Amino acid sequence: MAVCQLNPYIHFNGNAAEAIRHYEKVLGAKVERSMTYGELPGNKPQPDNASRILHCELRLGACTLMVSDAPAEHVGVVGSNVEVNLGYDDEAEMRRAFEGLAKEGKTVVALHDAFWGGKFGMLVDRYGIHWMFNFGQPSK
Repeated sequence: MAVCQLNPYIHFNGNAAEAIRHYEKVLGAKVERSMTYGELPGNKPQPDNASRILHCELRLGACTLMVSDAPAEHVGVVGSNVEVNLGYDDEAEMRRAFEGLAKEGKTVVALHDAFWGGKFGMLVDRYGIHWMFNFGQPSK
């Protein structure tokens, strides 16, 4: 059996809806599916959980990024062990998205000419999510 798809799944602690709106604006993401804990059939969530995102699928080009909130009673560590890598075929679009996510976040590695012939940068956004940005193919 071969893996036919890989989707990063990012979990938040109650601010997933805000992050989704931000990613729509900055990355051009499109919500394909979204459901709150309160919309789950047959579920009567705690009041603190009703408006939290149970599951959301964000489309970024040909890729899907999954997003959810942890229930209020299960606060987790955000962004400490995963980086989301975005590969671009348009340098100007990559720069725009990088600058948008870096605003109110922290640039870890500024966009620069990388040793392999492409452009590369890293940041942590205002939600604590670690991102890597790539443009161009390695030199042959």
